Formats: sequence, structure tokens, C-alpha cells
Amino acid sequence: MYHRRLAVPAALVGTLGIAFVPALAQAATSAQGTGTHLTPTHSISAASAKATGLRTFSSPAGKTVRLHKAAVAGTAGVIPATSPNPNMSIELDGGDISAFGVEVDTLVGDYTSGTLSGTIDWGDGTTTSITDFQADPDTNIPTNTTDHTYAQLGTYTISVTVNDGEGDTASNSVDGAQTAGSEYTAYGPTRILDTRKGTGAPAAPVGKAGTLKLHVVGAGTPGDTIPAGITAVVLNVTVTQPTAGGYVSVYADQNPDGSQADPSGTSNLNFSPGEAIPNLVVAPVGPNGVVDLTNGSGGTVQLVADVAGYFTTDNTTKYASISPLRVLDTRKGTGTAGKIAKIPAGGNLTLTVAGAGGGTVPASGVSAVAMNLTTTDDTGGGYVTAYPAGQNMPTVSNLNFSANQTIANMAVVPVGTNGQIVFHNGSSGPLDLVADVFGYYGAGADSAYLAFPEPLRLIDTRQDGGALAAGTIVPMGLIPSEFPVTAGVLNATVTAPTAGGYLSVYPYEPSNPTVKPTTSNVNYSKGETIPNLVIAAPGTEVDQGAYDYAIYFGGSGSSQLILDLFGLYENA
Repeated sequence: MYHRRLAVPAALVGTLGIAFVPALAQAATSAQGTGTHLTPTHSISAASAKATGLRTFSSPAGKTVRLHKAAVAGTAGVIPATSPNPNMSIELDGGDISAFGVEVDTLVGDYTSGTLSGTIDWGDGTTTSITDFQADPDTNIPTNTTDHTYAQLGTYTISVTVNDGEGDTASNSVDGAQTAGSEYTAYGPTRILDTRKGTGAPAAPVGKAGTLKLHVVGAGTPGDTIPAGITAVVLNVTVTQPTAGGYVSVYADQNPDGSQADPSGTSNLNFSPGEAIPNLVVAPVGPNGVVDLTNGSGGTVQLVADVAGYFTTDNTTKYASISPLRVLDTRKGTGTAGKIAKIPAGGNLTLTVAGAGGGTVPASGVSAVAMNLTTTDDTGGGYVTAYPAGQNMPTVSNLNFSANQTIANMAVVPVGTNGQIVFHNGSSGPLDLVADVFGYYGAGADSAYLAFPEPLRLIDTRQDGGALAAGTIVPMGLIPSEFPVTAGVLNATVTAPTAGGYLSVYPYEPSNPTVKPTTSNVNYSKGETIPNLVIAAPGTEVDQGAYDYAIYFGGSGSSQLILDLFGLYENA
């Protein structure tokens, strides 16, 4: 009887990196105009059953406990045959409908007369009175459907009691109703895979069409390894030394039900021969704790993966989405007390993120920040490592780049001593670095993560609509308004650009349709295919009943866009 009404995604190419990177290669310009809406190719609502953690539960009518008013006269538990509804029963069906929400269907059987009413005890100290029973169209059985939102993740006992108004009562309960959301635990950053050195896998490149099975659970620092039961993991995945161009897909080895998963035509990284390129991935993790990395190129690749955190169904750390906030720009002295200077080769820069934006990021209690990092004006190829202040520099990287390349990558970085993060320039020359914060984990946050076992392709302009011209704002109605969404985790891939430029993905406000951020998510060169993870808050609800996002291509020419949804942050 139960019909899940919430929605979640399922299927497609994807990469997870972060969004809203500063528009570095090109300065942001005023929008030339507003284009027509882009409409998602696939329905989010149609894919709800595929979401990790969206469980169903039930308790059959046979578990009904009955009580009649005659019980007070010493016949407890016995309903006389003369009672109007001596065999009245309750069947309970339901399930998760959001990160914090559940829905329960109460079906009343063997009921012939009286006026039904009842109470639902949600197991968290709250109750709901129910009186609206409707006849099911298929069975004509009186049915009540009620939703409830929990303040905290957890496993609860839901009890329902119904009376007929004539002295007969029936009750039933569901044990172990578990909320669907997951919360974050910062970890490391720590390298758990390097096929060049035999870390996490044999010391050998991954062959053409080969799949590497990475045991995430149990990996990490000895004595503090990643625990069993995680639902997703945050990995910075880097491809290096590819002998041919192609892509890498990162996905759960098992579906939530334990069946074998597959990449479903998705990708997380796109690369050219000889290129070293990273992308952040928020990868779902199945029951066996293994994540698969498949080489979709015609040659061999070396793979590196650094873990920055993981998600569990425990109450650990919630997420708060904020308007994109630039906290560092070495070209302008932002975040450096006005000092305009590149980070020297082999040098460090320490940034205070706690209290940034006049308290937009809280001054205390923040465990990690979601930030987009962009490097530019470098004179030598290399890497950038971001890590919490107060720790020794780990053997990890967040950005890999060639000389004179402008490139961005999302990062979820644990915050260290005094609310600070350290950036290390691992290149042979000085470089400029820009960092934009899109959200944080910790104090005052209210959202849990709902991961999808498979990404959902929302937009692919190669198959629908064609290339998008630079200089035009294009709104998109992506997420149904009934979702309590505070941010979407998307992968934005730019391909076939006819000129260099940048892409911004951001909340669309119909009241200010030409306003866009001064940040960007993807920086690209002519002809390049490059993705980046986007963690973006939705804009204002519009006429189509959806939260709206918008895209904007800066620069010139036109580009194709692929947009995949990997999960949702939802509040209570």
C-alpha cells in the first residue's frame, strides 16, 4: 500500500568536484541576456527508490493487539463477539521519504462501523493525532497516510493506536524505522590509493577497461581506520600517466541491497594522454565497503585517491550551505591581510577560515569546509595540497597542474588549529591561488546527506538543445519543490568548447534574473573536456514548482554541458 513520494536520482556520467570557483581565466562580465529554461532529461521523483538509505518498513495485521472497553470489567484483551468490530486490525506500511522524514500508511481491516481516530507515537517523544481515514481505491480499506520529520537521524519505534469510537481499539508498531540521511566525519586527509607505489592496490597501472577494487573500509591511518557501515566517502581521485585519452568512473562496488553495481555509463574524470588531473568524488559505498574505479580509456592509467572524510547514518556533523564566499585571492590580497604575493615554490600559505565573511563561516565549531580551489599564473607544473593547520603536511594533493595552466578542483578540507587551513605549493615556481567556500560542516549546520547509488543525468546538451553560447544566463528547474533541499551535489562537465572560458553554476533568483556570482566552477581551454564537482544551494522556487539553478558561460564561443546529480543535502 505504501507509495514513496520523495524523489532521488539514478543514473549517469558523473564526476564529483566542487562548484563555484572564482572566474579566474576571465573576469566575470554582466550577462548579455537570459536564455530559456533547461529542463532535466530525467525525473528525480521517478528515481526515489534507488536512493541509498531510502528504506521501506511494515508490520502485518497479524501483529495487531486488540482491546475492548470491557477490559475494565476484567476481560482484558478480549473483544466480545457483540462488539461492533471484534476483529479490527491494523497493518502498517511506510518508509523514508527524505533525509529526516518518514511516511506511514495505517490500514484498518475488519472495520464495519463507528468513527475512526487514532494516535501515532513516532518514538522520539512526539505524537500525531489522526482522524482522516480515506477508503483505499483498490481495496476500500480505510487508510490514513501521515508524514513525520525527525530532528535527529536515528532508528525509531513507530506505534499506532486506532479506536472505532465505540470502545474497540487496535494497535501495532514498527521496530527499527531508520532515517535515510547521513552525516559527515572529517578524516585525514590521507592517501589510501597509489598504484605507482602499491598503496591500496598492486604497484601496477590499471589496464584498458580494467577495474580496481578499492577497500575503503579498513583503509587509512593504522589505529584509526575508516569504519564499517559508511554510506559514502569523499575522495580526491587523480589520474596520472595515462597512455591514451579517456575517462575514469568511480562508483560503489555493491548496491545497497548487496547486488553487484556497475558504472552505468558514468564518468568522474576525463583526461588526455600524459595528463595528470584530479577531481573530487563523493562516492557511495555499498555493504562490502568497496569502491570501484574503472579505466574507460584505450590505454593504461595510474590512479591516486586521497580520503578527506566519510558519511555514516550516525549523528556526527551536519552541513550548512552558504552563498559562495571568496576567502582567498593572492592576486588581490584577499585572505592575506592585504598582502599581494604569489605562494613561492615549495612554500606554504596559512588561511584563517573560521569567522570568514563576517561570521558567515562560524568562528568556532567548524570541522571542515567545502571550497573550490583555483590555481593560476603558475610558472612551473606541480600540485597544491590543502590540510588542517597544526598537522604535519600529508602526502596528498588537491590540485595538479601544468605550467601556465588555470585549473580548479573542489576540496573538502578539515579545519585545524585556530580555524586555519594550510596550502602548500608543490610546484617548481610561484603561483596564485583562489579559494571560494560554498559550505561548512559543524556549528549551526542543519543538513544531512542523501547519497545516490547511481548518479542521475539531468542535462546533456549534446543530445538535447545543442551547444550553449557564452554570455547568456540559462535558468534550470532541477529539483522538485517538495524536496527539503539545501544543496545539490552535481558534477558539471564542459566539453567541445569553441573557445576558452569558464562555467558558473549557481542559485537562480527570478527577482534578479541577470545577477550572477563572480565565482566560477569550471575553467577550460578551447576543445578541452573537463569536469568539476559542484555543491550548490538551490535558488528561489519558480513557476514550474522547482528550485532553480542557472548556468553561465563566461568568455566567448559556445560549449556543450553535461550535468549529473549525485546526491542531495536536506534539512529537517
